[in-house]
Amino acid sequence: MSRNASPPRPLFQGQLDRFCAVYAVLNACRLIFSLRVQDAANIFADTLASLAASPEAFRAVLAQTTDYAFLVDDVTARCQARYPLHQHRPFPAEAGGTVSPEALWAALEEWLSRPGRTAIIHFQRFLIPGGPALVRHWTAARAVEGERLELYDCSIQENAVRSIPEFGFATDPQRIGQDRLLLVEPEHVRFLESAFG
Repeated sequence: MSRNASPPRPLFQGQLDRFCAVYAVLNACRLIFSLRVQDAANIFADTLASLAASPEAFRAVLAQTTDYAFLVDDVTARCQARYPLHQHRPFPAEAGGTVSPEALWAALEEWLSRPGRTAIIHFQRFLIPGGPALVRHWTAARAVEGERLELYDCSIQENAVRSIPEFGFATDPQRIGQDRLLLVEPEHVRFLESAFG
């Protein structure tokens, strides 16, 4: 590097790991229960210790050869052991059928309209239609505000997705287009709330 060249930006914590699924659940619990940082750190540590006990699962997480749904469910179960957390999947894969973006949006809008609720979603971000996914990411949804789904996200990257426009996503990989470069996967949506309502 020459003397006058600026150094590259430093790496930041979380940039190299593959634990957005863990952060999505912890951030959802932070929204619902005001989860403290130390409690989140304890759940995170317990999750990593459990993963380390299963080398196959740990390698799948690190190599990104999984959709991380098992990790979302594992962290959710850990949170349920500590908090009165209720979770359900509105569009389980076992139910079959396709879910339109409009149906998913309506379900998210209705669910998030009440206090003490959040949703966890998984999306893939494409640079061009027909190309590979640039990003695969789990996040918590905070609210629907107008025509945008506002996220409560762990990423501090400048180009991170902070909200999803109502007409800016697909729910079927075949429907990815210039105006819909995000794929939100209905089968991975989880609705979370306090068990006390």
